[in-house]
Amino acid sequence: MSKIIVCNGGYRTGSTLSFNIVRVLYEEAMLECISAGADSIKILKLIKEPGDFTYLTKLHKWSPPDFPGIKIIHTVRDYREVAASAVMLRKSDKEKYDWDNILNELKEQCDLSTSMMNKTNVLFLWYRDLMLTLDKEIERVAIFLNVPYTDSLIEKVANIVHVGKAKEICENMEGTGCSVTELRKNHIGKFNGTPGMWDTKDLPPHIEQKIIDEVGDAYS
Repeated sequence: MSKIIVCNGGYRTGSTLSFNIVRVLYEEAMLECISAGADSIKILKLIKEPGDFTYLTKLHKWSPPDFPGIKIIHTVRDYREVAASAVMLRKSDKEKYDWDNILNELKEQCDLSTSMMNKTNVLFLWYRDLMLTLDKEIERVAIFLNVPYTDSLIEKVANIVHVGKAKEICENMEGTGCSVTELRKNHIGKFNGTPGMWDTKDLPPHIEQKIIDEVGDAYS
């Protein structure tokens, strides 16, 4: 039976990292996997095609149907971090940035994550866990996709896709009164004022508060 793997999540959430984890995992496990772009129409056509193949793609905003053979890896990131990350990419246009647009985008991300909940064919990946314990998250992906693995395989995949700078930033926050343990607890509770992976000083205070009030916490 064919398998279609869709890595989804909003912009700047880490969905590209999730995509690369799956791609490299299959490569290093010496399993065949076609990795290419696709839209929702193409995926629905692939579902109906006979054969035994694995197809990997990434879509930002589409919530795939719960069909046999479709596996969804959904990446979630704190919404303030998403906004701060977007600002960092657009520093020269900071004053001209369309904050209403970014708030609407964050609301769409929230709606997408909500639509993914309670689906048996969905694996949630939390961005901070990818930064802090990448090897464990790769193991979760391997189990979810039924890919045979060893500790050495997981380590090799982690070394290939490793995003060391972000991990370093996160771990260094221990010296600022925010421990790694506290960070890892965020995905099971409210934000509780813990700083984001990216410095939220790039966000105007009223925008940060609007994100909290109007969008909420991605980890709750």
